[in-house]
Amino acid sequence: MAEPDRFDRLASVYDALMVHVDYGRWFAICHELSALLPPGFTHLDAACGTGALLERTRNAGWISFGFDLSPAMLRNAATRTAAPLFVGNLEAIPVRAVDFITCLFDSMNFLLSTEAVRRALQAMAAALKPGGLLYFDMVTELLMAEVFGNQSWVEPVGDFMLTWESRWFPESASCLTRLTRDGAVVFECEEKAYATNVILELARQSGLEPLAVLDARSWREPTRDTTRIDYLFTPSPSRLDKTQVQRAIEKIRYNLS
Repeated sequence: MAEPDRFDRLASVYDALMVHVDYGRWFAICHELSALLPPGFTHLDAACGTGALLERTRNAGWISFGFDLSPAMLRNAATRTAAPLFVGNLEAIPVRAVDFITCLFDSMNFLLSTEAVRRALQAMAAALKPGGLLYFDMVTELLMAEVFGNQSWVEPVGDFMLTWESRWFPESASCLTRLTRDGAVVFECEEKAYATNVILELARQSGLEPLAVLDARSWREPTRDTTRIDYLFTPSPSRLDKTQVQRAIEKIRYNLS
């Protein structure tokens, strides 16, 4: 029996709620990274949501497709992109021989145990071709604990108001967020923060080699003030030219400055 779709009530207002999110910036980064891949490369957007990134990659002529755990989110995605879409789980990706995998907007933080993260990284490693790229981001404990944790606010969405409430649990390094409308719960989720060294070790165990670990805003080395980290991996042993990788990183860094 299929699990209930927890995004069912949120999907219809998700894009309006996230109108401030700069998907164009993410696509600009992906565009530069794609120069490391062969012509006609294939791209999989994991946890693609309502298809905001896929819309851009398909418009750029990429051979892109995506999956998400939520059928409701995918129905919205189908209205904005002709990319093939399917319901799927980060921990069991049923595709192989992909050149480029993206998994953005802290989707990996929704995995609430190191074992779940390991399974997801193993699934992505198995889906990638040798020489392929995996690009994902994760928010840090700083963002969860000090920016969102134990905060509440009201936000207009179209012709109604949504109330956000977030609670930080230091013992589990996780943040529980609840959205309500007129007192009724629209959406509830939990996200977990992971230290960089934990992610690097899980990736190594999964057959992935790190190419870069960067502050998502500056694309420089993360600091104690970093709220979101961008991770770039390739299947091990790497078949990529490290000089070209570094040039791509430097170009992205320059463009973001």
